[in-house]
Amino acid sequence: MSEDLEQNLFEVIKMLEEYLPYIVLGGGWASLIYYHYLWGEKDKFPIQTYDFDFIVKNKIPESGQGKLINKLEQYGLKPNYTPITNTPIGQFEGEINGVLVSIEFLTYAGYKRSKDSIEVQTGIWAQTLEYLNINIENKIPIVLNIEGKELTIWVPKPAAFIFNKGLVFTRRMDDTKKAKDLYYIFDILSFRDSQKIKLIKEIKEVAAKYHNGWLNTFKNNLNKYFIEEPKNGINMVFAQKPAYSFTDFNDDQLKNHIEYIFKTFIKEIES
Repeated sequence: MSEDLEQNLFEVIKMLEEYLPYIVLGGGWASLIYYHYLWGEKDKFPIQTYDFDFIVKNKIPESGQGKLINKLEQYGLKPNYTPITNTPIGQFEGEINGVLVSIEFLTYAGYKRSKDSIEVQTGIWAQTLEYLNINIENKIPIVLNIEGKELTIWVPKPAAFIFNKGLVFTRRMDDTKKAKDLYYIFDILSFRDSQKIKLIKEIKEVAAKYHNGWLNTFKNNLNKYFIEEPKNGINMVFAQKPAYSFTDFNDDQLKNHIEYIFKTFIKEIES
């Protein structure tokens, strides 16, 4: 992680200190946290991003230090509302230390599945998505030392992160976001063989908590993109590879590696 990127992450965490217990950090930042702070691989970089996905429950308690929206505005982040079927999706944008930051709140659809967003705190609208409860209900704490102060953030368990991504990527309307979801799965699975063995076991454990159909959907989604012709997932993952990753492979070798990783993973999940 570059120092600028790390500092950007730290500034956002400091800004939201009193609300950290109610937020699960998702997306590319979760993947990066795994490498740098869970597995101790400081030289490993996933796709870099300046967008923050904050997964929250349907209601965020108000801090004694004030409303969350006031905290965001205090740091110069302003809401950019996008109407979807007459309901606003709150995306807060601004600059922190000269770096563009975009924060979006996401929540589990549950019984609110007929609504595209719900107000989780005054002025904070979160997009409702299926399967997000997986990340909320299977989270782990990561303690970061920021300027001599220990702050705890929450991220999904890596197994929950992969299970969720494998369920939701087919629902993405944006092809780039769909491809990024698949790349995150690939990047983590190709990290270490020993890590992959552990993840497969933990994914089965996470899936066992939910309806059997969810695991079937997970397997069917991956089969459709990596086993069944034309195996579009291979090129989608390949197109997302950062220039600094997998440099020991030429293009054909990397595509073969992507296919191998998913083929063996799917086989192990089905066993």
